[in-house]
Amino acid sequence: MRSLLQQERRAAHIRSMFRFMLRRTDLTMKMLKSLLKYVLYAVVLAVLFIDIWRMVSRFLFNNELPFLFGYSHVTVLSGSMEPAFSTGDLLIIHRENEYRTGDVITFWESGNLVTHRIIEKKPDGDEVITKGDFNNVPDNSPVGITQIAGRVVWVISGLGKFILFIRTPFGLLLVMAAGAMALFLPDWISNLKDQEGR
Repeated sequence: MRSLLQQERRAAHIRSMFRFMLRRTDLTMKMLKSLLKYVLYAVVLAVLFIDIWRMVSRFLFNNELPFLFGYSHVTVLSGSMEPAFSTGDLLIIHRENEYRTGDVITFWESGNLVTHRIIEKKPDGDEVITKGDFNNVPDNSPVGITQIAGRVVWVISGLGKFILFIRTPFGLLLVMAAGAMALFLPDWISNLKDQEGR
């Protein structure tokens, strides 16, 4: 009789623990969904803000490479700096007052942005010699200090491909659709569940 009573108590305790774990799991899932939703909001807003800032800078200030607080970003389009970074990587660059030998810089050359390493500074300090790490010889002509956009301070592997994609009409449409889904889909699903519960 006593063992039967103990078994019933154990079973009731296990059922109680199971219900508690289910409630806790449900709460954890709600928190995870909420967190994911806000992370998606933040990413969509950041992407839109950066692209709007680029468009405004380009059209109002005729600035091809807009900076925010001294920082900008460029995407690697060639393998001339392998293995330091690869095609499709995103580079965060920062404007500096002075550039040193060994710095990896992004500079303007014939209307295009190039990112190579400084291998030598000219004695007058107005020009530097650059070379891609993967290249066998230095670049053809010295780079004037005024041509330098900034020094590479951070490399984000592969993100440049995504940035290039979202600048296409299809990519921008996809980001906007993802943002709209993040805004409206959770409420829509919640309303469907409420209607099923009635």
